[in-house]
Amino acid sequence: MDDDTSPSGSPYPGEASAEAEGRALPPASTSLESPQTTEHEEERAQYPSEDCEDSWPWIHRGWAPVRHKVREAMIQEKCPPNRVLKFQQCHDTVWLWQNGQTGEIKERGNHCNDRFCQVCGRDRSRRIARALSERIAKTAPLFITLTVRGSVGAKLKDQLQVLQAGWRALRRMPIWKAVKGGAAMIEVKWSTTGGGHWHPHIHIVAEGRYMEQSDLSRAWAVCTGGSTSVNIKRAFVTDKVINYVAKYASKPMDGSFTDKVHKIREAIAALGGVRLCACFGTWFGTPLNDGDSNDDDLLIEGWICVGSESNIRIAAASGCAASIKFLEHLDRQRAAERLRPDG
Repeated sequence: MDDDTSPSGSPYPGEASAEAEGRALPPASTSLESPQTTEHEEERAQYPSEDCEDSWPWIHRGWAPVRHKVREAMIQEKCPPNRVLKFQQCHDTVWLWQNGQTGEIKERGNHCNDRFCQVCGRDRSRRIARALSERIAKTAPLFITLTVRGSVGAKLKDQLQVLQAGWRALRRMPIWKAVKGGAAMIEVKWSTTGGGHWHPHIHIVAEGRYMEQSDLSRAWAVCTGGSTSVNIKRAFVTDKVINYVAKYASKPMDGSFTDKVHKIREAIAALGGVRLCACFGTWFGTPLNDGDSNDDDLLIEGWICVGSESNIRIAAASGCAASIKFLEHLDRQRAAERLRPDG
């Protein structure tokens, strides 16, 4: 049998030639030594690792691909690690309540309240719509949309500044004296026309007299330096108005730009510190309930806290018949909610 070792006794021939040439060998590494990391890797190391998607709360699984991209965009944009952690832990503990009379189940979990969380954004929009419902019910409000002209390569932050400055200027124009008060909501979209560009606009529900769209368009062009795209119409159905508000209130993330991480990054940076929904005029001061969701509807007779979903599933796995029956009912209710138009 041939001897595979080098003349120096090393099984690696390369080491022998290195010694013969008088070159220093690299020091041997041990498992206790810290491997070298790049600055980029060290920055990412401070962020929490992402949980397996299968372990996510049910309420977040419907937007899983986008949620992955939002998390990555947050990290690339160097958002505080605590923000990312809170975003990841949203609804990781879900408490289930059941109505003893109807059998309906409601879920209550911890919220991240991040404006780029679809679940929290949806809840926040509905709360704002409820908060404004009393104002809306007292009038036949105007629906107004104001848009700034987009262009290829224009930064979203710059366009938002034009939009906000134009909105402030419009309220000082004589034409706006027809409006008593209302609520304004910023929405951001990505337009694929003309090579692709950002398309931010303001949706407004206002109380006041109708104004001609052509007059409003001319005033808006003066306020924005040339943008003429506006829309105005009167609404007479309260439910339609409330649904309109619920659709747009506090909605920073439209599906038109969630296909790319770099677009989400730009939106995160540009919308930092920007208030997405605010009341003005006679509606100013209306509390929009932007905090945690209101659980007062559960603190009434008939609702019982059954327990956390995780504990109920553990009990069901152990053969508890009551837990198994409860989860079957919960799954049927969730399946029905998925089929709803707004589900």
